[in-house]
Amino acid sequence: MVELLRRTGLDVYSVVERRDLCDYVYDGDALRTLKGRAYHAKRNHINRFLSEYKLDYLEINADNTSELAHAAELFKQDGDSELADEYSAIKRLIDAFAQLGEKAGIIYADGQPVGYSIGRLFGRDTALIQVEKASKVTDGAYTVINNEFLLHSFSSARYINREEDMGYEHLRKAKLS
Repeated sequence: MVELLRRTGLDVYSVVERRDLCDYVYDGDALRTLKGRAYHAKRNHINRFLSEYKLDYLEINADNTSELAHAAELFKQDGDSELADEYSAIKRLIDAFAQLGEKAGIIYADGQPVGYSIGRLFGRDTALIQVEKASKVTDGAYTVINNEFLLHSFSSARYINREEDMGYEHLRKAKLS
């Protein structure tokens, strides 16, 4: 977009990069297959999870959004006003799930929900992952929900947009990995 603006010849634009608001866009096949040395650690997280827990995946539809609401409640973090606002937005997203054309999934470890994700198709070939939450104490849960959600809900998306890191260092590190 910056290059397009520059080509207009108009000198009325000021372009400032705001790192905290940059989206993370990935190759869909790479995130689904996790092939190669770059994804060795991700495969290890998944394998460790699978060796310790029985994995179940529940695809969410208009008939079982109560399961998603329950999972969201489990991963709500009380006491942080910013996260309370986030939870409120997630609840509104769940309430309008069918109308918005959302997709979602929950992973279970030994029958207990340990992660969920919500997203939608954006354009023809991009999956937009809006929410991804997982247990911080269940090793590999974030990697598993990311991979399972893409495999089940966005098996042919060319690109995966996992949105911005909002300046949170732990999110930046995870998204860069």
